[in-house]
Amino acid sequence: MTLPRRLHPNVRVRPARTDPKLLSEAFAAARKAAHVRVHCHIPPSDDIGPWWIQRTTWLVDRHSNHRSRLLHSEGMPHPPGARPGIAFRGLDFLLLFEPLPTSCVLFDLVEETSDLFPFRAKGLVRNDQDIYRVTLRE
Repeated sequence: MTLPRRLHPNVRVRPARTDPKLLSEAFAAARKAAHVRVHCHIPPSDDIGPWWIQRTTWLVDRHSNHRSRLLHSEGMPHPPGARPGIAFRGLDFLLLFEPLPTSCVLFDLVEETSDLFPFRAKGLVRNDQDIYRVTLRE
């Protein structure tokens, strides 16, 4: 919806002009404060679970070894809880992480655990939105 330029015959409304430098600083500050979202998919399989994700799951910058901590998981519990088996259906869940450094261009998702099959996604390329979709397989 656009606003009319004239609200009254004697009043004119002009579009606001914002300094490009101010805009770029605002976008940089917002990006620094934003969380990284990783939408995960486990494809259908014969493995009936149970499923969980450890709190020791990180996003690791390949160049600086910076580690962004897992803040929240939606649709996937942490131990001691577990999600029941999902044979042949697949599973989707969301992970929220601390922000990555602005210099990061390539990173890995790494679950540090003694489980036989930890969640891992290697070589994720950074994008402007910091929203990613990964498929996790054994």
